[in-house]
Formats: sequence, structure tokens, C-alpha cells
Amino acid sequence: MIKERDSKGRIKKQYSFNKEKLYDLYIKQNLSLSEIGKLFGCSGTGTIHRAIKFYGIVKPKKLATEVRSRLNKGENHPCWKGGRIIEQKGYIKVYHPDHLYADAQGYVREHRLVMEKHLRKTNPNHPALIEIDGKKYLSRDYIVHHKNGIKEDNRIENLQLFENGGKHTSYEFAKKRKEKRLC
Repeated sequence: MIKERDSKGRIKKQYSFNKEKLYDLYIKQNLSLSEIGKLFGCSGTGTIHRAIKFYGIVKPKKLATEVRSRLNKGENHPCWKGGRIIEQKGYIKVYHPDHLYADAQGYVREHRLVMEKHLRKTNPNHPALIEIDGKKYLSRDYIVHHKNGIKEDNRIENLQLFENGGKHTSYEFAKKRKEKRLC
């Protein structure tokens, strides 16, 4: 019998758990304490933790790590802010963990996704698109340029595609020379 107490130490509820059921949920199904708590309608970190400790159920470290990593990714992470972040250089990154070019945290620069989607829709055979496992991605060789220089402005009208970094650099230098002549 596991007792759930209030903040003053008084008994709120008493629970009787089946050891085999707890073992099945915690070890075999690899559920977290809070997930098990939701199933029983009680506190996972308090009541369920005490019950598991009482019955001597110990989870191997590998399984515990799997649960933590599953619970703390994407929308389940306590600091989740909708999957859009602004990186240090000013570009917007979007959480897209299944994308071929996602970084270690699962983010891809939004302007590249916008251009990739546009090309897939308007010109699926464009040479900038490479096909991997039946899905088309924008090749890393191609550079997506912001015409107005505002890195957060990812409208397709503001994006321009360059074949490689050299052509993008040439464009930038030509633009700067032109601006100097105007002054």
C-alpha cells in the first residue's frame, strides 16, 4: 500500500499497485514515471516512484537514458518554443529532425527549406534538387541568398538561388562595387 500525502504530511490517497503490472509498464514497455502516473491517475514522480522503489524494481541505465531522450526532444522538451529559433548569425532555423541536412539538434535553416519546397513544387527536375530515398532535397552546393539582406525575411520573392558559393560571392562583390560608384 503506497500513500500519497499532501504538503502537510496528511494522507490524501492510498494506492495498491500490482508489482507485475508496474514491472511490465516500467521495464518492458519502457514508460516513464510520469507516463505511468497518468495511467493510474496519480503523481509519477512521487507515488509511482515510491511504489517502484518499494517493490525494488530497478531500470537498467540504458533504458532510463532512452526514456529521458524520448521525453526531452522536440515538443516534449521543457524549453520548447515552437520549433523556430534564430541562430547567432541571424538566420531562422526550424525543427525538422528527419531532414537530410538537419544539424545535430534537428534544425534546418528556414530559407533553405522554403527554396527546397518551392523548387519541388514548381520545377521538380531542377538540378539543385538531389533525390535520396525517394525524397528531393536542396543540394548543399547551392546557396540561397536573401535579396533584401534581411535574414529573417524568408518569403520566396526575397530568395535567390546561386549554383555555388563562388557565383554568390561574385554577385555580392559586383553589388558592392555598384553601390560604391553610386556614392
